[in-house]
Amino acid sequence: MTKPSLGSVALVAACAAAIGLAACKGDRGPAGPPGQPGGTTGGTDGGTSATGTSAARLYAKFTAASIPNGGAKGGTPTVTYRLFKDAALTQDAGTCAGGGSSSYAAFSPNFTVAKLIDDPENPGTKIWQSYINRLIGTVKVAATEGARGSVAGTLKDNGDGTCTYTFKSDLSAPVAPSTTAAVTETYDPAAVTRVGMQNNGASVDDTHPAFDGFVDVAAGGGQAQADNARVVVATASCNQCHRDLAHHGAKRLSTEYCVTCHNPGTPDPDPTSVNSTSLAFAVMVHKIHQGGNLPSVTGNNVNGTKITGATAGQYPGKIVINGTDYTFVGFPQDTGNCTVCHGATTGTGNDYWKTQASIESCGACHDRVDFTAAAPSPTAAPPKAGYIAHPAGAVQDGQCTQCHGAGKQVDTTVVHRIGIPTPDQQKSRYAIKSVTNTAPTQTPVVTIAITNPTASDAPQDLAADPLWTNTTNGASRLAVTIGWSVKAGEDWDNSGNGNGAAQPVSVDVLAGVKAGTVTKNTDGTYVVTSSKPVPSDAKGSGVVLIEGHPGTSTGTRFSVTNAIQYFPITDATATPRRVVVDIQKCDKCHGLLSLHGNNRTDKIEGCVICHNAQATDISQRPGTTAGVDGKIEQSIQFGAMIHGIHAGKHDPFTQGIVVYGFGKSVNDFRDVQFPEGNSVGHCDACHADTNPLPSADTGIVNGITITTGGATVTDQTTFLRTTHGAGICSSCHQSAQPTAHMAQNGGVGVATVGTTTISGTGLTQGAIDQAGTLGGTGAEACTVCHGKGSIADPALFHGH
Repeated sequence: MTKPSLGSVALVAACAAAIGLAACKGDRGPAGPPGQPGGTTGGTDGGTSATGTSAARLYAKFTAASIPNGGAKGGTPTVTYRLFKDAALTQDAGTCAGGGSSSYAAFSPNFTVAKLIDDPENPGTKIWQSYINRLIGTVKVAATEGARGSVAGTLKDNGDGTCTYTFKSDLSAPVAPSTTAAVTETYDPAAVTRVGMQNNGASVDDTHPAFDGFVDVAAGGGQAQADNARVVVATASCNQCHRDLAHHGAKRLSTEYCVTCHNPGTPDPDPTSVNSTSLAFAVMVHKIHQGGNLPSVTGNNVNGTKITGATAGQYPGKIVINGTDYTFVGFPQDTGNCTVCHGATTGTGNDYWKTQASIESCGACHDRVDFTAAAPSPTAAPPKAGYIAHPAGAVQDGQCTQCHGAGKQVDTTVVHRIGIPTPDQQKSRYAIKSVTNTAPTQTPVVTIAITNPTASDAPQDLAADPLWTNTTNGASRLAVTIGWSVKAGEDWDNSGNGNGAAQPVSVDVLAGVKAGTVTKNTDGTYVVTSSKPVPSDAKGSGVVLIEGHPGTSTGTRFSVTNAIQYFPITDATATPRRVVVDIQKCDKCHGLLSLHGNNRTDKIEGCVICHNAQATDISQRPGTTAGVDGKIEQSIQFGAMIHGIHAGKHDPFTQGIVVYGFGKSVNDFRDVQFPEGNSVGHCDACHADTNPLPSADTGIVNGITITTGGATVTDQTTFLRTTHGAGICSSCHQSAQPTAHMAQNGGVGVATVGTTTISGTGLTQGAIDQAGTLGGTGAEACTVCHGKGSIADPALFHGH
């Protein structure tokens, strides 16, 4: 996979953090087959992070907590909790200890306990420090009370649905750190104390459910407090992408629990780790999400410039944290958008990311900056080999806000790309005012408006505005794209326009303005005439899209939400294409989905004009020579391509997809992994709620092209295709068993992703249509079992 740069938006799945201590280490190993969907994350001190239910997931609510002698030396904490089946905490689990007459095995709750103290390295910041710790070698790390399958303290079922747990550990009696987990820190009566809990059974399944939670005990230890004592990253923010955080054997489910162990100042104790120095939550998570883009991995600064002076082997090309390799990770949007994770707006610490910059946190991403070296000058000592000097000179924690604080010259919120601009905040706004002359054989005429949404939508002059006249670096681009179909009821095929691989008409608006073929009206709108007429056999409705971007000579390309409008060809009124994917769901991970050089932005309806069932990447492939994936061409039909990208390569189940893009670029998505806690099996992660599975595509019977015969071939009747059902399903299911099943039920062709043969080399669309009417080869029987409400309805097996 081509990893996204620190300043780019890439069409990859967010491949995020398996957050581990010493007990969670080693290679990720091969992926298994898709499993049953997990539950949702939530359940802490009366609040939840998501909604949903799962037999393998329960939710904890603490009802009481106290520390004896909490105003002085402390003692053995006691907490009381209740479990629920749902994140809304409305369905009582019927047990808090498991076993007995319940449907669960006996629970094994393990506990953490930490104090909220002033950060000695960064004044004005509060951090968690675990009371219970142990040594791994000479490194002190946080630990739990209890172990897998066991309970260390006293667990009492109160008989009213609640359980009370009394710690074995005594906070008043700290000892020196050793290899045995024990209280090693002095009790602080003035500090808030957090107690965390997880069920640490032998496994996670229907009889061994996962649950975790936390409760904060007010200073003095007398009672639980209602508010979360420190909110830097909320679980709900993580679950925008991850759906259900689940780490350490899928037993630790919330960031509020994670931070009780992943304390600042915790070194990475694993000798096999590479480019990892700390298991502090901020450092570890920043590094994981940067993955292979870290300067310590690439040898490049965050702006892409090469770091000079490195010693041999200083950039090993990988990032391994606590024994787990995260080099594969690619963030699905700009990693500089801090608010993707730091979305909390209330609570202690919610603004630390912008008000409490520190060497530890900032150095997690900027991990080849030498903060002890002065800025380059004739008399300055040089930075360490392979590092760059901190531009403002040598600094210490506590000084960072002098430059990076609010309103300062290097304000954190300014130098990072914070937030996603709404259409009202973008540099331009696109609108289609009218589409005329759209009957068969006529040449469409499109009137468009390009305005400034931040200036009361004043028209922008495409011939004079610097945003639209730039021709270097991030050269400005604006195009009107026009699509249609020659087959009633089908998706766009763009047949009859003379373009290969079923690509639509595209009119270069800026070139037309210069040439005088695009004319400007007195109201500031522009009239764009199609370069090709609607073919005589076109049917139904057509589509117009405005796409492109304003740009600057410094290389900045501004993403602008595309505009789309449908027009009638033979329909009495324009009929919009059905909505299959909800762009708002895409944007939960991708922020603002902006691709193809920031030209195609946040409009899935526009993507499918080019990424249609007839389209392949043949025009960008190396001719008759196989590409890096062993293929001459690859379908870029939207469903097949997006399934293939997000599924990645997991032998033997999926082979992954390689797409050749503009400029012959090789886009290898085979190492993409869906965010942990989520799954490509969760179809509703992308699919619109109004179009549940199976999709309402019963009339859409076009096969998916796998062989066009060449980049210049325009006769789509000769294209060889995989039958529709097999084409979609084989974009994820490419191993022998499912493809044989597809063949047994009428599927013909090769898998649309990978190189597996289903049956034969494919059929023309004419042959598929004939099979649909007369039966025989190419007549699929998928819906008998996989139709809506049938015994193998995809919605039952894909987590919908």
